[in-house]
Formats: sequence, structure tokens, C-alpha cells
Amino acid sequence: MKDLKEKFTVPNILRWCIELILMTILYFILHSGGMKKYVLLIAVSVILFFLGRKKKWPAEAVLCVTLPIVSYLLLGGLSTFLNANPQMTSVKDMLFWIVPIFFACALYVYFGKDMERIVDFQFIGSCVAYLYRYRRWIQWYGKAEDSFAFVFGAFAIYYVYKKRWFAVLIAMILMYFADKKIAFLAVAAAVAVLFLLWIFKKGKILAMTIWSLGISGIFYYIYAIHSGVLKNLCYNMGIIGNGRMTMYDRFREIYEFSPFFFGNGLGNIANILDCWAIPTYDHLHNDLLKFYFELGFLGFLIFMISYGVTFYLAEKRFGKSQMCGLLAMTVHSMVLFMTDNVSVYILYLVPVYSICFAMLVSEEKQSTYLHKVMNRDKIK
Repeated sequence: MKDLKEKFTVPNILRWCIELILMTILYFILHSGGMKKYVLLIAVSVILFFLGRKKKWPAEAVLCVTLPIVSYLLLGGLSTFLNANPQMTSVKDMLFWIVPIFFACALYVYFGKDMERIVDFQFIGSCVAYLYRYRRWIQWYGKAEDSFAFVFGAFAIYYVYKKRWFAVLIAMILMYFADKKIAFLAVAAAVAVLFLLWIFKKGKILAMTIWSLGISGIFYYIYAIHSGVLKNLCYNMGIIGNGRMTMYDRFREIYEFSPFFFGNGLGNIANILDCWAIPTYDHLHNDLLKFYFELGFLGFLIFMISYGVTFYLAEKRFGKSQMCGLLAMTVHSMVLFMTDNVSVYILYLVPVYSICFAMLVSEEKQSTYLHKVMNRDKIK
């Protein structure tokens, strides 16, 4: 009771209200169009880094979240350099990756272990932003299709991970309203991975095996697109791809499924699509194929392996639960990457990275780590 009284003081409540308002405003900004939001987020990130520069926080968390992004940018930059084909779209693609992770890192630096509370406020803010924006659509049609579905899917996985079932229910209801079918498949796959790991006591070997199988499946998926297997399968099953298969076919002559395909560099697909000027296809709607096209066979493989390295580091530094959480979030993203261009959605990336930080620095796991260190020191 005393702890609760100390926690629920007027200054704390006032600060929480301000944070909630700011997180709600954030999601209105993230859902807006144009590049202004990127400039604004960079400015806010610099301020947060400055204010939080003297605070203590585990630097390993930054490494665990940023390693795949850094790998992608370095490998993509190398491919761009070797092909000598930098484009303005290369810069845009880099901004799409850098700004969300830069902002999430700034939130982590400033809030530290309070990222759990910030993620809760982000969830509330995203709910308010979506319901306000589409209130009339939901009232008239019962649904309002939007990329918010991917956001609510990410929050649903996070709350399954935290075993907060009422929040899971709210996230799933809103995901249904946002009406993206692939979002349900992505959540189902991620939750299945979580449950499987929980059943087998969060084994590291099992987690690495799941991810190894995932990498193999992703490469087969790329092969199936290039060979036409996926196209024939979809046609035979009556699956409507909304022109995706036709679009994938147009790129088949520009890349190869071979260890000797070294990629065409960052932003190259976006530049080609700009030249083709197809109104309904300003993106490829397949991030996995986009990554392969940009990085090449070997680069794409290294990029996928970098995620496995983060799972290993998370388990070693923070614990098995965090490893399982990061793996589930990655599975969720990879399923979305199969048929959409989620990698350029700052609306999706900011909550995903924020959730990853919240998973890594939760109080329970930190205290477990400190307990191990203290025991080790006593033994010495």
C-alpha cells in the first residue's frame, strides 16, 4: 500500500497524463502523409537524446534492436556502391529505416525501464488515433481498412507476451476493424511460435531451430516467386493477389535466384517503379523480395542471420523470455513482409521497435540478471 501511495503522487499522475497525450499526438503524426513527420521525429529524437544522455540504461538493448537495421544499411550500401547506382530513392529508403529506429532509441535512452509504460501509452494513443480518424467509416461500414491493422497486430503479440489478455482482446478487435487479412496470419504465426517456446520451456536451441527453418522458408519463398511456382499455386487455389503476381513477373528478368546474384542496391526497386509510374503500384508490396533484390543472395542471407544473432544476444544478456519475445515480433514482421511494403511504414516501425525495447528492459528480467551478477561476485 505504501509503495502505491508513493507511486501515485500528483507529480507522477501529471507526468503520465502528459506522456499519454504526447503518445496520442505521436500516432496522429505518424499516420499523416509527407516527409515533415520524419524531420519532426529527428528533432524530437535529438532533444530526447540530450535530456537522457546521463541516464543509465543497458547499451546491449540498443545492439539487440538495431543490429538487423545496421546490417541492412551496410549491406545495401555496399551493393549500391558496387553497382555504382546511387539514386535519390536510395536516400529515401535509408531514411525510412533510420528515422524510426533513431526515434525508438531516443525514447529508450530517455525513458529506460519505463518503456513498458510508454508502450502502454502508445497502444492507447494508437487506438484513439485510429478510432477518431475512422469513426464514421466504422459506424457506417463496420470496418475501415488501414495499415493500423499491422500496428494493432504488433501490440496484440506484445500483450500475449505479457499475458495481459484484456489488452490482447482490444488489440484484436481493432485489428479486425482495420481489416488487413495478412495481419491475422502474421499474429497467428507469431503467437504459435510463442506458445511453442513456452511449452518447451523457452529453449534457445528450439528458438534458433525455428529461425533457421524460417530462413529456409523465406529463401524458398523467393525461389517460388522467381520460378513461377507461387504464381501457379495462387492461380490454382483461386487466390487473388490484386496484381501482385503480375508485378513480381515484371521483375523476374532483373534479378536471379543464385548465390552469384549480388543485388542491385538500395532504392533501385523504388526508382524502377517511379519510372514505370503505375498508379496502384508505387511500392512492390513484397518487402522480402525487395530486400533480396537490393542485397543479393549472400547479403540477404547475412541480413536474415543478423536477426538470429540478436536472439542469441538477447538470451545471453537479458533472458529466455526476451529472446522469445524478439523472435515472435520478428516472425510477425516477416509474415507481413511477404505481401506488403511494411518496411517503409513509420506508423508500424516505431511501435515495433518500442515494443522490442520494452521487452528487453522489463523490470523482472533486469532484476534476474542483476541477481546473477551479484551471486557471481559473492562466489568470487
